[in-house]
Amino acid sequence: DREPVFAVHPTSLIVPPQSELPVMIQFHSRSAGTYTAEHLEFVTPGGNRPRLLLTGSSVAPVVKIYKQEDPFAKGFGVSTSVNFGSIKVGARCDRAVFLQNNSDADLHFQFISDEGGCFKLSKYRGIIPAQLEVSVKFTFSPDRPINYYKRLFVIVEHRLPLFVDLLGTAYISAAGEVKEQRP
Repeated sequence: DREPVFAVHPTSLIVPPQSELPVMIQFHSRSAGTYTAEHLEFVTPGGNRPRLLLTGSSVAPVVKIYKQEDPFAKGFGVSTSVNFGSIKVGARCDRAVFLQNNSDADLHFQFISDEGGCFKLSKYRGIIPAQLEVSVKFTFSPDRPINYYKRLFVIVEHRLPLFVDLLGTAYISAAGEVKEQRP
């Protein structure tokens, strides 16, 4: 009813009296973040049935999403939030976000996003090499004078999704001279 996660080699052997033989047991997890327990039963010609409890757990790879710290945030910035600030309609602004892989295996990633809209990415999918990081450039190019917000999810192989929030405001310059208004 399910694939075995423990492999036992050899599966059959004869142990001479007063001796021992090694048995290799390997754990092959099917998904990250799981715990598995199974019983392995040895059957002897004399009718004994000693049992061995096999346990295994797997952890998800450690992947971090972050940006360069805003110097004005003074340590209180949110690493998964990218604020493009206020820019003029029709202008563009770029920011970089980094995906850091602290595991020993290369990992595939993919941003879940449509390709239209005012937030564009330099790459929507790729591979994060083991113990390294990759950068993704986000471009904000608004076409209307409103506030913009978008949450992008990042699917990373063998772990729960990550996310990054993108925020920006667009404005248009007032036509003519703007005079101070007082009540």
